[in-house]
Amino acid sequence: GLLPNLTAGATTEATRLKRDEPSLSRERSGTTIRANLSQPLFRIDRWFQLKAAQSIVDQAELELSAKEQNLLLTAAQAYFETLRQLDAFAAAQAEEAALLRQRDQAQGRLEDGAS
Repeated sequence: GLLPNLTAGATTEATRLKRDEPSLSRERSGTTIRANLSQPLFRIDRWFQLKAAQSIVDQAELELSAKEQNLLLTAAQAYFETLRQLDAFAAAQAEEAALLRQRDQAQGRLEDGAS
């Protein structure tokens, strides 16, 4: 990858050689510790993979932003259409009330004239 790679390990070993004579008995022990750190100077394939992934993320963020803006626009349009319909309804109610008053006045005059 683009980051360093570290591997480590340790081993312990003990060997005992026992003979009938104490002067020939031997003991040996040892510990081995190893570590390996590797870092490629430049891996062009990984570099291009990283750039491609960044491009995908950038494109997804732009698409998300466009969808958010579209959602806001749709919500605003629905809100203003609702307000327009409420105004139209209020105007229709006012017109109905005015027509009812005119009818009542006309009936009143008709009744006054007939009496």
